[in-house]
Formats: sequence, structure tokens, C-alpha cells
Amino acid sequence: MSNADDRPDDLQKLWQQTGGQSGEEDNSMVLRLVKEKQTSLLDLLREQNMTAYMISLSFAPLTAMAGWIARHSLWMLSGYLLMTVTLVVGAVVVWLNARRANATGRIDLSTREHQQQLMQFYDSRVVFSKSIKYWYATPLFLGGGLAIYPVTVHFLGSMWATIVVAGVLLVCWVCVWHMHDVRAVADLRRRREEVRQLLDEMGRC
Repeated sequence: MSNADDRPDDLQKLWQQTGGQSGEEDNSMVLRLVKEKQTSLLDLLREQNMTAYMISLSFAPLTAMAGWIARHSLWMLSGYLLMTVTLVVGAVVVWLNARRANATGRIDLSTREHQQQLMQFYDSRVVFSKSIKYWYATPLFLGGGLAIYPVTVHFLGSMWATIVVAGVLLVCWVCVWHMHDVRAVADLRRRREEVRQLLDEMGRC
């Protein structure tokens, strides 16, 4: 992943050092920079998608099996089923977003209309990253809480079990929030700003 991030930066440094270029050559170099940064983003998203697929393929069958084994308990059955459905839905949503990302990678960035599409794609990825804590993390952790609650009650009692389970779920949810709303969004916005500056420079060439 570091190689994908370094290539555009190295190319950008080279372009800045050869500031004597102008006209068609300069415009071509900026366009190449934009395409390199676009490729870097798509490589990053591809790695994230593969991680999501692996999580779904690994855990969805396990949670479904656990739900069948624990079907005598309504709490545990509901929790495992909710986790299974969330994992499957998450994989489908990631796949749909991957198709959109692949389509974005094929656009012709030499036209202003397609440049705007690329910027809109960055914006949509920010919205998508911010939404993960709601449609994915919340039902997944809620299902996990329902699944482990009866076991926790058996050892701690209902009051402490509620406190412990709620506390663990809150910590997990905050971790997801920080990972996607803070770190991922900051990285996307940084990449978007770099591309925007390059596109503005290309418009002045």
C-alpha cells in the first residue's frame, strides 16, 4: 500500500522540480499526476474491500452455525442471526461500491465533466465512510451483545451484565467511529484536496 501512495507524490515532486514546462507538456504531466492519484485511491479501496470480503466469508458462516446451535435461546439466536445478516449485507454493499469505484477508474479525466465526477466520487466515499457506524457497526455489535448477554448474566447477574455488555459495545462502536469518521475521512479529504489542486492547475494550463 505504501508503494501506491508514494508513486503520485514522487511524480508530483518531479513535476514541481521541472516547473519550466508549459502548455501541452505541462497539461499532460498534471493529467498523469491526477490519474496516478486516482489509481492510488482505487488500490487502497481494493485492499479495504478484500478485507471486508474476508471478514464476511470468515465470520458469517460461523455466526450462522452458532445461531443454529444456540437456537434454544431467543436472545442468542436473535443476536447471531442479526450478525449474520449484517455481515452478508455488508459484503453486498462493499461489492456494489467496488463496481462504482471501478467505473470511476475508467473515466476520461481530460474532460471537465468527468473531473467533476471524480470529485463527486471522493465526496460519496466520505459520506459512505461516515455511514458505516450506523448501518454496519451498530447492528453487528448489537447482535454480538444479544448473543453474549445470556452468558454474561449467568456469571455476573443482570445488572452487571447489562453494564459490562453496554460498555464493551460502546468502546467497540467508538473505535469504529474513530477509524472511519476520523482517520479514513481525513485521508479521503486530503486526497481530494490534492486532486482538486491539480485539476485547477490543469485548468490554468
